[in-house]
Amino acid sequence: MIRSTIAATIASLLVITSAPVAALEPALTAAELQSAIRDGKAIAFAHKGYPVSNYTVFEVPDALAIAPGGGSIDAVVVATPFERARYASYLAYFQQSSPDAAEIARASKSDEVDFLIFAHSSANMDRGFLSGFRAASIASARSLHVTPMSDSTFGPTIDFYNVTGRGRQPRLVGFDTFRFDLRPLVAQGVDVSRLRGTFEITDPYGRAYSVAFDLSKMR
Repeated sequence: MIRSTIAATIASLLVITSAPVAALEPALTAAELQSAIRDGKAIAFAHKGYPVSNYTVFEVPDALAIAPGGGSIDAVVVATPFERARYASYLAYFQQSSPDAAEIARASKSDEVDFLIFAHSSANMDRGFLSGFRAASIASARSLHVTPMSDSTFGPTIDFYNVTGRGRQPRLVGFDTFRFDLRPLVAQGVDVSRLRGTFEITDPYGRAYSVAFDLSKMR
């Protein structure tokens, strides 16, 4: 298998599109949860990949190429309660199963938003690079900062990139998920369904990122 599953997922961000979505739903109603489950099932049965373009807030021009001076992050994707429930349903049906009620409940927890960082290692192939992301936070337009309530990693695994001046080179790839509790913002009067701000993080090699996001454009 030339491409790893993780790298293929990163690459899919550049080509998969999806329909416009409504504003963020911090807490899903029973009808909204069923809608997420139906959407996940339909995507799984379509066998056309998993669409995340509406939730992608950062992506490099070519997810399988490394240019001089480029950082380690290939893409940043936001996962709202609706999106997490949709993905849990998709994954279950894709694996020829049915969504587990407990898993759907965990995925759709209210007032929590994930930022997923898809990234690659340096040429040194440092297996612990995913644990090197630091200083993660989200800042609202009112300069209110929130730090992650949890951080989990998936990977790494090996894949190959086209490196400028060096040709095809191996790198480790994986993703890091930072979950943010939005309730402190709600307590300060912020309408999180329309939250705009920046996601800030520093990669394992010292490069700082500040990525704009707008939850009003995500369901």
